[in-house]
Amino acid sequence: MFGLDCEMCRTVKGENELARVSIVDENYHSVYETLVRPSNKIIDYLTPWSGITKIMMENVTKTLEEVQDEVCKLLPPDAILVGQSLNCDLNSMKLMHPYVIDTSCIFNMTGDRNRKSKLQQLAKTFLGEEIQMDQEGHSSIEDSTASLKLTKLKLSKDIYFGDVALQTKRNIKEEQTYTGIVQSETTDTNQDKQVATTIFSHALKRCKKSAIITTHNSDIELGKFYSKNQFDILSESSGDDVKHGIQHHKETSVKEVIRKTKELILDNDFNLTHFNILEDSIHEDGSTVSLAEDDITPLVPKIDKWIDKVWQKVASNGLFVVIFGGHEKNTNGLSMVRIKK
Repeated sequence: MFGLDCEMCRTVKGENELARVSIVDENYHSVYETLVRPSNKIIDYLTPWSGITKIMMENVTKTLEEVQDEVCKLLPPDAILVGQSLNCDLNSMKLMHPYVIDTSCIFNMTGDRNRKSKLQQLAKTFLGEEIQMDQEGHSSIEDSTASLKLTKLKLSKDIYFGDVALQTKRNIKEEQTYTGIVQSETTDTNQDKQVATTIFSHALKRCKKSAIITTHNSDIELGKFYSKNQFDILSESSGDDVKHGIQHHKETSVKEVIRKTKELILDNDFNLTHFNILEDSIHEDGSTVSLAEDDITPLVPKIDKWIDKVWQKVASNGLFVVIFGGHEKNTNGLSMVRIKK
């Protein structure tokens, strides 16, 4: 892992441009430190935050392109970059990297994902260290070191450590388990139930209208996901015209499931259609076919038609996800995602 922090100055372009780069290794030793000459004229050195002054930048000639080349040569391909709001640093360097850890994401003291905790506060709370106290501005070496220390501390604990938002979710989940909303067993099946519960809980919380369309013998049973005193579960026969809630439609065949999905898809904010592609009822004429070792290859053309029929009804900017869940004998599954433009 390498701690990374950058400082910026405001230029005539009206943007903050890269002016300093600091990188430290896991032992908190500086392995790269340089000032950078922005491509545009500096109009504000942002000294209280950047620690950069006009005198410091007078003889700086190194360009952004040179920094990019040097950093790419310095870091190994599997380097993990660590920093606070690391996206801002990488954007200023105009670089991308596949492996990053952002302390503003793995730590959260506000309980709100939209409000990031400041590095100074994190360092004081979890490291017992006072940083960014210099009246002449921040030190990028100090900030990158603090981020690396925080990350190593987090890795020595668990995923909930230092994250109030995540701890709150865990507490709610434990409360739901205690009250019976989510079953307490930790089998794969129950994990799937918890995922499904989360999806529809978000929809209900935001007053969105959702529908579940299944065959009568589908292994998805709405009652397993929710307690009726907690959620507004509607059946097709109720005929209620509601602005939000969850409707569950049970059809006699896969053909009818597809038809109902096409009918409802534009009326709801979220639709979940589920059926077993190995069911006898998938054949429109009622006939059956023998599938060797559950090989669905003969059914692929028909499945493709079903997908196309639903896709044609998806609204513009709609997200369409097709999931093949796999089978007990062959656990490999497949997920296809597309946005309709």
